[in-house]
Order: sequence, then structure tokens, then C-alpha cells
Amino acid sequence: MKKIFFMISIFSFSAGSLFATETITVATASNFSSPVKKIAALFSSRNPEIAVSIVTGASGKLTTQIENGAPFDVLLSADRQYCEKLAKEKLTAGDPYIFAYGILILFSVHENIFFSGPSALSNTSVKKIVLANPKLAPYGTAAVSFLSSTGLLSQLEPKLVYAENVSQAAQFALSAADAGFIAKSALMDASFDKYRNKKFWIEIDSRTYPPLEHTAVILKRAEKKEAASSFFKFLQSEQAQEILSKYGYISRVSP
Repeated sequence: MKKIFFMISIFSFSAGSLFATETITVATASNFSSPVKKIAALFSSRNPEIAVSIVTGASGKLTTQIENGAPFDVLLSADRQYCEKLAKEKLTAGDPYIFAYGILILFSVHENIFFSGPSALSNTSVKKIVLANPKLAPYGTAAVSFLSSTGLLSQLEPKLVYAENVSQAAQFALSAADAGFIAKSALMDASFDKYRNKKFWIEIDSRTYPPLEHTAVILKRAEKKEAASSFFKFLQSEQAQEILSKYGYISRVSP
């Protein structure tokens, strides 16, 4: 019998009442970990019989884990293509739903280095530029698309360093790189408290990269789980969308 192995993502988080009688597992793209915890906590406060367990990682890795039998009920991906791939493989219980749009920014702990725009990355003082692995993470793909469209990619390639996912890229940008392509939502993390001022970041023109379509889908194993369906619907609610907006996403209230 063939053995299947998969690695549970970076961390696990549970939201729910001590009186919960059912638990659903939500796999989420790492950039979405902070707002999804808030959404899960609010959902469980309104549905105390349901606990939500959250695992995070790069969208590509989570997709591979699902294909290898990972016991997830709902996937929240930073890119629609991964949910659509699973749907084509008949591993989902319904159609994918775009619940929000992400925003790519260029960040540095060094004040005002982007005064002249992204071309500042060419300066000799900028030695390391971090981005998420474009083979696994949509924010990495977006960063490469931007660099290609501006003609900077070949020039900057020797400076590029790759993180496993966009959350890791954000942490590297704070500590080990001169600049980084990260999710705007990362600015809401406490570690970015003193860097929210626009002296430290610029928003990348959304026309230079594919839309970061954050997409949700119920997975096949949860086809008959009413709790998974309830969470999926709650993600589309006005209350959940308000949380998304506060965390730097372009929210989407209606299907």
C-alpha cells in the first residue's frame, strides 16, 4: 500500500468554544493568516458549536497537500488558479468563490528609499530584495510580473532572495533584506507598527501584475459538512468583509 506524506503548514490555530461539538479545518494562504483568525473567532462566537482549526502555508504547497490527502475542509488560496485546479481534479464540493483581492507593496525598513519609485532597487545600497517563491506563492508571481513589466528583472536578479511564502518574505524584509515585495495586509501585523507610514513602502501599480484573487472553496471531504458550508457563507458576509478591508484587502461583499 502506497504511503502518502504531507507536511502540516507553518502553524495551527483554533478558534472556538469549549462547548464546540464539531471542528472544521481551514487551510489558508499565509498572507491571510491574521484576518482569518479574526473571522474564525467571530464565526465561532456566533456558532459556539463549531470550532475552526487553521493551518497556513503557500497556496501551492497547500494545494499539493490537499492532492495528497491532507484532511482540510476549506481552502483559502491567494490565487484562483489553485482552487480551479482542485475543482478540475474533482477535489472540491462546489465552485470557487473570489472573496477578496490582495495588494502588492514594496517595503523597506530604510526610510524614504522609494522616493524616486521602484527604480531605487537598482541603487548599490540595495543589496538584497526578498520576494515569495513565485513557483508556490501568488505574491511572488505578482512581484516577478511587475519586475518583468518594468524591465528591472534581469538587472535585479542577482539581488533577489526567495522566501517560502509571502509572510516569510515580510519577516525577511524586516530583518535580513534591504527591500521586499510583500502583501499590504502585512502592515497590520504588530511587527510593522513603526513602519506603517508611507515613508517605508509604496503600493505597486496593480496593472503590472495579475489580480491577486483570494479564492475560497469547500473541499470534497467536507461536501456533507454543514459547518464548512456555514463558514464558507460567513466569509462572504458583511462582517467578514469589514475585517478584510481593515487588513488591507479589497473586499467583495456580494458574489
